Amino acid sequence: MKVAGIVGSHRENSNAEFLAREALNEVEKNNCETEIISLCGKRIDPCKECKTCPEDCILADDAAEILKKLKQADGIIVSTPVFFSSVSGQLKNLFDRSVILRRHGFLLRNKVGGAIAVGGSRNGGQEVAILEILAWMLFHDMVVVGDGAPYAHFGAASWARNAGEAKDDRIGIESARNLGKRISEVFEMIER
Repeated sequence: MKVAGIVGSHRENSNAEFLAREALNEVEKNNCETEIISLCGKRIDPCKECKTCPEDCILADDAAEILKKLKQADGIIVSTPVFFSSVSGQLKNLFDRSVILRRHGFLLRNKVGGAIAVGGSRNGGQEVAILEILAWMLFHDMVVVGDGAPYAHFGAASWARNAGEAKDDRIGIESARNLGKRISEVFEMIER
């Protein structure tokens, strides 16, 4: 099994990436291959609503390669910083551009997915951003998991205002790790 970790931050070595790696480290314990797909420095143009979605998108940017990697994955973890109770603009562009995968036969169907959000305060809109990620996954007919016990939330939420502060959020780290464990548990159920 392979799990892709999409990091929606515009910063290198971001809090969102740190937490995605924590989740992926748990997945790796069950002999799964993982890959971080950082959107930092990538060019992902907004969807032009051309309504044709030919085999290849008419836009020539980094989205096509990222979407190809998502098709090849068995699981997807999406991690984002929170911007006004939403995902980053870069990540939203990728979500919109993924319509091509839906129009060509729901190519993300049955992939296992989970969400992570990092906000600047404990109640900084993380759950709303997570719900946006989960809605995207459900539109693609993915199998969605939360962060499991003991928290059993929609996904992993962390509080980190400045770079590197997610490392000090014990609950955020634990919920990210639990998310990775839940994805592994679903993989185990599938393999039975």
